[in-house]
Amino acid sequence: MDRARRSDPTASSTRSSRLEDLLALAVALLAEERGVSLDDVRQELWPALPAAADEMATALLPIRAVKARVGLSTATVYRLMQRGTFPRPRKVGQKSLWRSDEVEAWILSRERRGADTGRLL
Repeated sequence: MDRARRSDPTASSTRSSRLEDLLALAVALLAEERGVSLDDVRQELWPALPAAADEMATALLPIRAVKARVGLSTATVYRLMQRGTFPRPRKVGQKSLWRSDEVEAWILSRERRGADTGRLL
């Protein structure tokens, strides 16, 4: 499953597109907040955006962030993990942390499956 997820070019491209949309929105909000033109903010920030997108794609999320992102309870997340249908966390000390790119890939796979079957789980 991990190999298929990594080699799926549509998942990566969709994730990149979402990140680019979020970054563009952040740039627009910053321009509005500063009272400057969008072009001024873009010129200032644009060189740093690809690195920020890569960092966001591999961020580690605690369970509360995972629950907020997927809209499921802790019990449901762990039940899906036991079934082997949800990404497993990495242990960092005593904390369980999920890779954000794996959570996003799971969401995309559920959206595709939901479109086919009418169900998300």
